[in-house]
Amino acid sequence: MHALLGCAKLFKGDPMRVVLVRRKGCSLCEETHRRLETLGVLAADRPFLYEEWWADEDPFLQQTYGERLPVLLIDGKEVASGRIEMAQLRALLPTSF
Repeated sequence: MHALLGCAKLFKGDPMRVVLVRRKGCSLCEETHRRLETLGVLAADRPFLYEEWWADEDPFLQQTYGERLPVLLIDGKEVASGRIEMAQLRALLPTSF
């Protein structure tokens, strides 16, 4: 079973699952990672489960997302891809953290 199948929230009370699908050497991926870091999503004390999946190490991710990286998944759903701006991230993530 691929990790994508286990990405959705199982229960209503579970923390939000945020996944950044990226590849090495991708400048847009680096920008998105830095923006998530600036927003505090990567901090251990936040109400998120944050993961990074590396498409260049996973043929399924390569086939699924191809050149659209980075891709942001929240609770198993693709919510953004390509150039992901700070305003877009703020709109997608809860403001109460």
